[in-house]
Amino acid sequence: MLPQPPPNAPAPPPSEHALRSRRYFWWIWGGGLLLLTLLALVGLIAIVRPLAVWLSTIGTGLTRDQRIFVAWMAPRGIVAAAVSALFASELVRNDYPEAQTLVPI
Repeated sequence: MLPQPPPNAPAPPPSEHALRSRRYFWWIWGGGLLLLTLLALVGLIAIVRPLAVWLSTIGTGLTRDQRIFVAWMAPRGIVAAAVSALFASELVRNDYPEAQTLVPI
């Protein structure tokens, strides 16, 4: 059996490796990486996506307000297609003019 330290003995200081591991763990989960990830997300949502929408809608005839709405809404994928189909069928059923042009979209 290994000898046990006395009950009131101070704990040995942590090794350099243990301290470095704790520091990296804190940087990843508690500080640096989390902050870096949040900044990247904010940059993508607030700068990159609106700029991409603004550039891709040049010459389309959309107004400034419509461009801002598309940049904020970011319609893409199957959800946008499903919502478009739902609205198109409702507009056709209620006899809105030119609603038939939305159906193929």
